[in-house]
Amino acid sequence: MPIKQAAAKAWRQTKRQTVRHLQTKKTLDLLERNLTKTVLAKQSDDVKKLVVSFQQALDKAAQRRVISKNKAARLKSRAMKKTTV
Repeated sequence: MPIKQAAAKAWRQTKRQTVRHLQTKKTLDLLERNLTKTVLAKQSDDVKKLVVSFQQALDKAAQRRVISKNKAARLKSRAMKKTTV
């Protein structure tokens, strides 16, 4: 257990942030899997909507520093590559 009050507060904040970040990462993973399934099923209307929502979610996660900007860019690039091929 932390001894200082500031350390205790940091510990509480870290616990809350960890839960929030894991939820965000789980959502990103779910969106990516849905996008891949839709691409393989060749449903072009749904693919466009999913790509947009996936990119928005990645940008939001990078903005909130859940993932790095480079990882967001890399995942967006791979998603676009999947949809165009």
